[in-house]
Amino acid sequence: MREPNSIRDRTSTEFDAVLRRAKVVGKEIEAFATSRLSSLAVPEFDPLRAFQVSQALRGLSFFRGFLVLTELRLIGPAGALLRCLLEQHFVANAIALDPSLMQNLLETHKFHRRRNLKGLVTLPPETTDFTADLANLLSEVDSEARETSVRTWAKKAGCEELYVTTYAYLCKYVHASLKACDEHLLLDGEQFLGVTTEVNDDMLPCFLATASRIMLFLTWESFGNCKPQDDFFDRATHECDDIMETANRWEASVR
Repeated sequence: MREPNSIRDRTSTEFDAVLRRAKVVGKEIEAFATSRLSSLAVPEFDPLRAFQVSQALRGLSFFRGFLVLTELRLIGPAGALLRCLLEQHFVANAIALDPSLMQNLLETHKFHRRRNLKGLVTLPPETTDFTADLANLLSEVDSEARETSVRTWAKKAGCEELYVTTYAYLCKYVHASLKACDEHLLLDGEQFLGVTTEVNDDMLPCFLATASRIMLFLTWESFGNCKPQDDFFDRATHECDDIMETANRWEASVR
């Protein structure tokens, strides 16, 4: 039978220790990012830097929400926000490696705008009084624009392995799927025993370490070519990696 919180039940002391450590590091990174990002200035003539700072600020809002949800042990919603952070990470990392990919973002924006307008145009005339305006707008949007997929961004960022593992795993927290429902089922082999409000939180330390690592990266990139002389980045990155390795190694040993 799948037990809720299986690792916590069997080895509560070890689980609580690594989870507590991950939460402390997450809070430290939140405070550091808040302090650093609040003092940044962006020259008007530097669109790349403006993008990097806005990505970091957007990431910080997601990261704060993620930390609140993990405190409440709302694993599904926290996983959904972590997926959002991963997508931001792929895009920011790819553009850091190749700033010309900003054009891909523009093309994707045009693609989505055209697709959304096409959807609105299909509404019955009686439901909207601006059908003609929509048609005019649609004619002005570049019909040749193409979308860059999340997997393509991940590949360009050198993060394709992260996409096919962690990102793919987190999709269950976003989509209305059978896999998502499985979190709430109690099974003994193939026998259905009931449902539970308790959700297995075995992955929580890894979730926290991953989200913290992404927030560090977004903050670092927000400085553009003016990276600060601060060893916090290296120390916090090492701490996140160590938490991840410790959680993975220990989890494997108790299963």
